Amino acid sequence: MTVCPAAIGNTPFKTIGDMQGVKTFNGMITTTAEEVARDVWRGFNKGKTYIITGRKARILYKIQWLIPAWIERYLIRKESERG
Repeated sequence: MTVCPAAIGNTPFKTIGDMQGVKTFNGMITTTAEEVARDVWRGFNKGKTYIITGRKARILYKIQWLIPAWIERYLIRKESERG
């Protein structure tokens, strides 16, 4: 099983990885540890081999082909910067 979690907002990883100021953890597809666990458990029970966690991340994954590549790159860059 491959699990692709969205950024988890309230995680100790922000502190450990010195990433407190990275916007990804407060971004538009941020999820919670509970949502990741629930999605993985549901996927496991359904026999899935590829799981994208977080409702907003799944929606974005499904519609990303509608978004021009330059906008996608811009959004990724903005989500990854500190600020």
